[in-house]
Amino acid sequence: MPKPFTYRAVTANCGNDTLGTEASAQIVHLLIDGEGVDFIVINCQEVDFEKTRLQLERLVKEKGYCVKCLATMVTHTKPSTQFHSNTGIATYVLHKSDLTFQTESAIAARRNGKRFSGSGYNKGGMVTDFTITRNEGEPEEERIKIQSISGHLDSNNSNKRNDDWANLHRASSKEKVESWEALVLVCPNLKISGYDANTRDKLEGDYAINLLMDRPDAPEVQAFHKAPFADRHFSSEVTYSKLGKDSIEDSKRRGYAKQGMLDYVGIADGNEPNETITTEHVINIGMEDSTERDHAVLVSPPQEYSVAKPEFEVVKGQIASRLHHAAPKLAEEIRHLSEDEQSKHQLVRIYNTYLSTNGLLNKAIALQTPKLELLNRLAGAEFLTSDEVKKQLADTLFKNTNWCEGAPETLVTKQHLTQVLIESLSCCQHEPGIKARLNWYCELEAKINENPHLDPVHEFKERAITEYIEARGKFVNALQHYEHRDEPLRKNFQETGANVLAHIDSIVTPDSEVMSQQYVGIKSLDQLTRIAGACQRACEEIHSRKDLIPQITRELGALSQESSGRASTVWNALSSALNAFIQAVAAIVGINLPKTPNIASKGGRLANSISDYKSVLQDLHTEPAAGNSLLEVPEVARDEEQKPPTNL
Repeated sequence: MPKPFTYRAVTANCGNDTLGTEASAQIVHLLIDGEGVDFIVINCQEVDFEKTRLQLERLVKEKGYCVKCLATMVTHTKPSTQFHSNTGIATYVLHKSDLTFQTESAIAARRNGKRFSGSGYNKGGMVTDFTITRNEGEPEEERIKIQSISGHLDSNNSNKRNDDWANLHRASSKEKVESWEALVLVCPNLKISGYDANTRDKLEGDYAINLLMDRPDAPEVQAFHKAPFADRHFSSEVTYSKLGKDSIEDSKRRGYAKQGMLDYVGIADGNEPNETITTEHVINIGMEDSTERDHAVLVSPPQEYSVAKPEFEVVKGQIASRLHHAAPKLAEEIRHLSEDEQSKHQLVRIYNTYLSTNGLLNKAIALQTPKLELLNRLAGAEFLTSDEVKKQLADTLFKNTNWCEGAPETLVTKQHLTQVLIESLSCCQHEPGIKARLNWYCELEAKINENPHLDPVHEFKERAITEYIEARGKFVNALQHYEHRDEPLRKNFQETGANVLAHIDSIVTPDSEVMSQQYVGIKSLDQLTRIAGACQRACEEIHSRKDLIPQITRELGALSQESSGRASTVWNALSSALNAFIQAVAAIVGINLPKTPNIASKGGRLANSISDYKSVLQDLHTEPAAGNSLLEVPEVARDEEQKPPTNL
C-alpha cells in the first residue's frame, strides 16, 4: 500500500517583507520535527520574493530539505515598492529532498493588467498548477497534481473584492473538455488556497460582526460562502489587529473595525466539506520585530492525501466539493455515483455545464459584483426612501437560495433575467419604478420554471412600455380635467402641458404595438416615464397640495437638465418645453423659481416650431427619433509585469 503524502498549508501577508525569523523557524520545525510532513505549501501576499526564499533556504538546507518558489505575481502596494519588482504574491513549497516539483502553469488574476491602475493591478492573486512526484523515474513512482491559489482581495471596496474573487475563480477554472480522459487531466488531486480576503469585522453599534462566521449570506460575503475555493477552511478569530481596536472604526473604511478574520487557509481534497470555518488546532504566529509583517501567519493542522485514491473518486470528489454550497442536491447525487461509463459521461457533462471557465457557477459569481454595486448605489439614492423597497431590493438581488440548483436551461434563463433586471434597475431613477421592476423579476422568475425559453429582454421591455403608456395616459387625463378660475392661467398651463406631450411623442410614438417593434433605450423610456409622472403630479397637486409643488418643480427641473444634456435636438426641445411648463406651474402657485440655463439653440428652435395647438385633446403623432444608447464594454488588459520566479 503506497504511503500517503503528508502536508500542511500556510498563508501569510508579509507587509512587503519576509515571514520573519521566528515564523520561518516555526514553519521549518513543523516540517522536520519528529515524523514531520512531506511538504508545506506557503501562499504569501505582499512578500519580498527573494529575501523570503533565502530566509527559508538557510533554515532547511542544513537539514536536508528544499525550498522552491513555484510562482510570483509582482505588486506595488506601498510607496517603497513602486520602483522595483521584488514584492508581490507568491507560492513557496518546503519539501523533503526525495520529492520533485514541477510548475505546470501560473496565471496572474488581476482586475486590470496596467501597471499604474492601483488596486486593479495590485490585488487579485496567482493560480498555480503543479505536480509533486516521489521516487521520480523509479518503478514505485508516485505523483499528485495540486492547484494552489494565493489571493489578496481589495481592502477598501466590497464590489472590487467580489470582482477579485470572480477573477480568481475564472483563473482556477479550465475550458470545456471533450472526454473523460481530458476531465481527469483538469481535475487536481488537491486544491490548496491561502489568501487575505480583507474581510474586516463589520460594526453595528458597539458590536463587531464577523460576517463570514455569523452572516455568511450577507450580500458582500455571499460569494465567498456560496463559491469557496475549499471544502475545509482554517483561520483564527483575529488575524489582523490594531491592539485595543476591536470595535473602533477604521478611519479608511467606514462601518468596519480595525481588526478581524482577514486571512484564510483552504484545502479541497474531495472529502465531505465542513460547514463552518475551523479555528481549532490552527497555528497562529503573531507579529515579530524582524519583519514588517502585520498579519498573523496561519498554519493548518497536518493533512494526509492517499495516492491510492482512484481517479474516478478524485474527479467526482473535486466536482462535488465545488458544487456543495451552490447546488447541494446535485453535489450529493455526484457523491453517490458509482464508476461506470455512464457516470463518467455524466461527470463530463456536469463539469462543462457548471464548472468550466464559462460555466454556470462562474457566471453566478460574476453577477455578484454588478448586483452589489447596484445595491450600494440605490441604497444611497435620494429618490429611494422606502425601507420596505430597500429590503425588497436586497432580498431579490441576494436571495438565500442555491445558485446552481435546478435544470441547466432554467438556470441559464434565470441568470439572463438577473442581468436584465440589473440593467433595468440601473437605468431607473424613481421609487415606484424600482418596486415595479422587482415585482416583474419575481413574476418572470416563477414563469421561467414553467417556460425556460422565455425571453427576459422582451418581457421587461413590454412591461416598461406598459408602465410608460400608463404614466402618459394619467398625465393626459390630469391635463384634460385641470380647472382654474383664471382663464389665461388655465389656458397657459394646459397649452404648456400639451407642448410637453408633443415633445414626448416626438421621441416615442405613444402606441404599445409600435413601440414593441421599435428600439427604445431603457434609460430614455425611464426618463420619459418620470417626466410624465412628475407632470401628472403637478396637475393633481397644484391646488390640493401646494406644499409639494416646490419638490415637484425641482424634480421637473432636474429632468429638464437631463434632457438638455443629451446630444439630441428633440431632447433639447423637450427640455425647453419642460421649462415653460415649470414656469406655468410657478405662475399659478405663486412661487419664485431659480433661473434656468439657456438651452441649446437647435433645441430652442425646434421647441418654438411645435406650437399653436387647438386643444389639449389633439392627438400628436410624429416619427420617433433614433434612441441613443451606449453600452460600455470593459477592456481586459494584459498583465505587464508577470515574470517567472527565481530559484537559485
